[in-house]
Amino acid sequence: PPSPGRRPAPVQPRRAGGSAMPMDKGVQRAWAITDGLDHWHTLDLKKQHYMFEVWRSYRSRCNNFWLAEAENDDLLQAHEDLKGAIGRCRRRIEGGGNHVSIFGPCHEEILDLWRKCKQAARVPEEETAVEAATSSVAGSRHAW
Repeated sequence: PPSPGRRPAPVQPRRAGGSAMPMDKGVQRAWAITDGLDHWHTLDLKKQHYMFEVWRSYRSRCNNFWLAEAENDDLLQAHEDLKGAIGRCRRRIEGGGNHVSIFGPCHEEILDLWRKCKQAARVPEEETAVEAATSSVAGSRHAW
């Protein structure tokens, strides 16, 4: 069960000189998901299936972009990369890796590949900006 109160600040790795190294986007996503889950550190089956559906929608839409432009090799590669990442992440999560520290980096990788797919399909920037605002899983507890 979650512990009461606020989570501790994430520990940022330090360089030899003592300056902070940049935080990995996947780790940031994992902390955001933890916050959105009221500090639960695992995703139950309902939450896993919800996220798998989100990922499946990205894959399906990328596939539709590619079908509309079958001669676009960059789009084909983006689709294959997205499909591969979704498969790897899903197997890892279903195999007991339902902790947000695994899910966060997976979700970040999938979001990056989804963006590459949209770029290869030349999706207008306005649509990309709207989706970026709604792609934060942890931003809304109502989605869970």
